[in-house]
Amino acid sequence: MNQWAELVVDQTLPINITHIDYSSKKYRCYSRSNTLEQHELWTAYLEKAYATLYNGYDKIRGGHAIEAMVDLTGAFAVRSSLVKDKRLEAFNYLFENQDQLIMTTGINSKDDKEEFIIRSVGLNSSHAYTILSLVEFQDAKNETIRLVQIRNPHGKEAEFVGDWSDHSPLWWTVGPEIRKKLLVRKDDGAYYMSLKNWSDYFDNFSFGLLPEHEDKYKKLYFDVEKLRVVNGYFHDDHDTTLKFTLSVESAGYVWVQPFQDDENNRHDKFLLQLVLKDSKGRTNMPRFPANYKAASVSEYKKDAYLFYLMPGNYSITIKSYCQLVTNKLVHLTKKNRKWCLRAHGKDIDLTQ
Repeated sequence: MNQWAELVVDQTLPINITHIDYSSKKYRCYSRSNTLEQHELWTAYLEKAYATLYNGYDKIRGGHAIEAMVDLTGAFAVRSSLVKDKRLEAFNYLFENQDQLIMTTGINSKDDKEEFIIRSVGLNSSHAYTILSLVEFQDAKNETIRLVQIRNPHGKEAEFVGDWSDHSPLWWTVGPEIRKKLLVRKDDGAYYMSLKNWSDYFDNFSFGLLPEHEDKYKKLYFDVEKLRVVNGYFHDDHDTTLKFTLSVESAGYVWVQPFQDDENNRHDKFLLQLVLKDSKGRTNMPRFPANYKAASVSEYKKDAYLFYLMPGNYSITIKSYCQLVTNKLVHLTKKNRKWCLRAHGKDIDLTQ
């Protein structure tokens, strides 16, 4: 928890015995490259190491993008609903900070009618996508165009066919220099879409702040002047409320991320509630997730919260609950279960 794990795997990879064709990479189960390079295996071995950490491929099936972000990069990762009336705020933050972030977006499960609409434009529900970049430029009418570049991780399986996609006529409403810079017509699963279409078709997005440095062993780590970490244990199974003090000396963004020992189980059944208040007892709402509610709890998925804070002292209260039992939340955990809270920002301090 909150430290790198070193894993050693052998050279074997699982195969699909019903499609043994050794001239093709498609016989391999799970992760495989869709590039022309037949022998690109690093993704398959990375996936095997990840499955080893969690005791089996079946244990890493599905889940949330931020879990992999945190595990594989050490990022402060946030997951948020894509709220339509806050879509411009979301776009602006991701656009301005994309060089420091890893980003994904997803579509929730749909009913039959919604599923038909989603599939008619080349998208899939219950699916996560990569956000490659966000771009902004002026069209011939001097109007601002905001686009999100998205990639289906399944590669050639399907591509979006709406406005600003690979073959959209809207590309001919902008100058040749913009087309040359942005438009790539390849059957590679990557495409652009407008900010409006993104918020119309997609339901959520996630982003993670990547560590700034790496050591000689390629382990990533954050700037020690910006990172603050507090560790501890739950002393008994009902000792589930944690309180901290966060001191901020200069205005700016502060990332806050609680961890609990999930015993390498991505299907952990604990829920968390995190509330940050100023010195007058007023609740501070995070910038993201956009759908945050102070009174609500969420599944523990290693979520971070991104606040914009003014100088001052703040209190952070974290409460841990077990799964809903007869429609009630129960304060319950495991004795000596480890916990960790970390924060990242300029001129901050964190104490318990």
